[in-house]
Amino acid sequence: MTLWRVELLGGLRVLGENILITQFPARKATALLALLALRPDLNQPREELAAQLWPDAPFESSRNSLKQALSLLRKQLGPIFEASHFGIRFCPGVVQTDVGEWEALIQQGRLREAEVLWRGELLPGYYEDGIVTERERLNALKDTACPENVRWRERQVRLPHSLTRFVGREAELAALGDLFKTERWITLIGPGGMGKTRLAVQAARQRDLDDLYFVSLVELQSVSQLLGAIAVAVQLPLTASQNPLEALCGFLKDCPTLLVLDNAEHLETAALAPLCQLLLSRLPQLRLVVTSRQVLGGQGEYRFVVPTLPVRGGAVPLFLDRARRVRLDFPDSIEVEQLCALLEGMPLAIELCAAWAGALSATQMRERLERGEFARLLTGRDTTLPERHWSVEAVFLSSYERLTPSQQGLLRGLTVFRGGWTLDAVEAICPTDDTLGELLALTEASLIVSSGSERFELLASLRRFTVRLSPPEEQHAHEVAHYVWCAQTIERRERETEGSYLTRCDAELGNIRQALERGFSSGAAAAAAALLLGLQLFLNLRGHNAEATLWLERALALPGLTETVRAELRIHLGAILLEQRNQLVAEEHLSEALLLAQAAQQPGLEALALYHLGRFAELQRLPELARERHEQALVIRRHVDDTAGIARSCNMLASLLIQSGEMDKAGPLLVEAEAMARTSGRESILADILYQRAHFTMMSGDAPGALTLLEECQEKARQLGLRMLLARVTHSLGCTAEELGDELRARAAYLDAARMFHALRAKLGTHFPLWYLARLYSAWEEWDIVLLTMGSAMTLWEDLARPLSPEDQVLLVQLRSRADEALGVQRAEHLWQQGRTLSVEEILLHVEARLPIKHSRRELLA
Repeated sequence: MTLWRVELLGGLRVLGENILITQFPARKATALLALLALRPDLNQPREELAAQLWPDAPFESSRNSLKQALSLLRKQLGPIFEASHFGIRFCPGVVQTDVGEWEALIQQGRLREAEVLWRGELLPGYYEDGIVTERERLNALKDTACPENVRWRERQVRLPHSLTRFVGREAELAALGDLFKTERWITLIGPGGMGKTRLAVQAARQRDLDDLYFVSLVELQSVSQLLGAIAVAVQLPLTASQNPLEALCGFLKDCPTLLVLDNAEHLETAALAPLCQLLLSRLPQLRLVVTSRQVLGGQGEYRFVVPTLPVRGGAVPLFLDRARRVRLDFPDSIEVEQLCALLEGMPLAIELCAAWAGALSATQMRERLERGEFARLLTGRDTTLPERHWSVEAVFLSSYERLTPSQQGLLRGLTVFRGGWTLDAVEAICPTDDTLGELLALTEASLIVSSGSERFELLASLRRFTVRLSPPEEQHAHEVAHYVWCAQTIERRERETEGSYLTRCDAELGNIRQALERGFSSGAAAAAAALLLGLQLFLNLRGHNAEATLWLERALALPGLTETVRAELRIHLGAILLEQRNQLVAEEHLSEALLLAQAAQQPGLEALALYHLGRFAELQRLPELARERHEQALVIRRHVDDTAGIARSCNMLASLLIQSGEMDKAGPLLVEAEAMARTSGRESILADILYQRAHFTMMSGDAPGALTLLEECQEKARQLGLRMLLARVTHSLGCTAEELGDELRARAAYLDAARMFHALRAKLGTHFPLWYLARLYSAWEEWDIVLLTMGSAMTLWEDLARPLSPEDQVLLVQLRSRADEALGVQRAEHLWQQGRTLSVEEILLHVEARLPIKHSRRELLA
């Protein structure tokens, strides 16, 4: 049943779900509705209602008129009345009235809200006895509740008006709007220049019923001056004999009020917080919004950390708005996005930088910032701005100078980190007598932020200014400690799972990269190379091949490395180049590494070089040479008891034997490989072996068994975050599902695999699921999808400069011929060319949108 709201103050109107009724079929029917609404829970006698509405009519006539009026209301409003021979009332729970709400507000002392609700006196123009009596009662209640010394006045809004547009912060405004429903004291916390004041004022404007006042605390020297500042803001004159607190409480009593207390960080929190608590306790309808770089720490304070602006959703619009005030045609571009990312979404930095739009392009600004000209570009020339906002450096220094010497030293030490840090890392690199307490103090001063997962971060802009304050010898000591800590971080600990190791390195990758860069830049060849070699397992498992290639090439160019180190660097570089299909250069590195390892008498490195040279021979389609090298590597690895290496060599030899059809020899090798992998604790190698076992099982004719192994391998690859292996396994799952006749699962797997390979920028990998999708859709005779996917697959294949196998060449000719017949030569050629020119993302969208006709939509959804 519809819930109705009957409004009687200032005139009658009825509101329902998407309905507003202001006109009724008869005046007496309207008066009847009003009388019932004034006492909605009471069953009102028919005789009394009739007497009030038709006082001069005979009894029977008035009863009939009442019945007709009720019938008219029922036709218009529906069955919302309960009527008996004795009386009439509203059905329970179907009606609310503004009169009832207004009286409740008066009883609760919420006069401002009652004032807004009072649209005028009760039902002007109606003179039925019951309505007149109720009108006089409500008018008397209004006069009693609001005596002459508490006048009903206009809502007060005294907030500053900015001359520039407020941009972004939609999420923060929505969050603050929700918080206002439950919280009375919200402190907006953040470093200087984060836009706390503008956000506080904008959030305050969302309060429709409150009096709104802005109190600047910048000029206050002590908390004792706060009450006087509030009195000035609310325009309350104070005499020397008055108690400021009592005068303010008397003035603001019964008035819903929101005070914005701006820039509180320089005041003593030990005095400010209790005063805020006292005001809130004395004034139940008061709300406080405080802006501060420093947490106040009072009971009841809700700490709202103001974040940086998101680049595209806030920083770029703000930059363009301000830049176009200087130069109307300033263009939006990717360079603006890059510039805003460099400025980290800090509003003050964005506004100061945008002021240069009349002389510099976004690219020029970014280049100057990258050259270190932060102080110049992030200094304003607008003298109308508050002095504290003249430069980002001035904002930072004002916060830095309020720290204790120990806190300043800790902040300088934190500049060595990149990508955040944990408490343990700080205690290892730059500890103090009270590291935890002072780290918390820096957080509460908004100089560092807690980024979740027990990590902290420092804005790059603040780091740049802090570094300039660090003595060189102090900075060097911190950098050395940081390097040692990074080296320990990438060491795989005893009995540590690879998953735990990878997770730790993921979290600290920014720090490790920074330590590497410092090592290379400072010419510390041995230290940089050692750190890089220790990182290779992580880079390999996470698929960071392009990055690893750059680091390894830089390392090989360093002077003074030992032959052993050079051999290991060349092996890792050669292995990556094999993955990138740069096979001849890879073979040069691996052959040189083999000679270096043999000369240095390093059997482990010799075996590793032979292993990758075996992979090279396999890619060159030289199976006998590949087998010989893998067997040589296996002999050495058995000799040095390298369990992980034995597992890998057995796995590779098994793969070669499977390809040559020697299944009886491959099986035992796979069993040994799995046992060695489990002994070594290398889950990534075990995942590779499970993948190989699935291939072996499939080749043995057991497709269901292969599917089970692939699903186990897929889960392990997902847990470890082995993206390349996950893509390969997902593709193989598609092949196996297709073999088992589950075409829909095969389609989904091929689509997922193509996305994964493409995200990894693996053209060879992306080619295969696209090719298999073309084959699958050809069975469904969806020829437009066949041509699009096959055209895209061929483009990727040609980019790799690899010839199609004879079987695939025949298949390509056959499918194109059948497509010509089905679609016509001209349309088929158009689709083929479209497939060769569209991006992989666009091709996959076409495939995803095309559900095969032979399967019902219900089957696909199931």
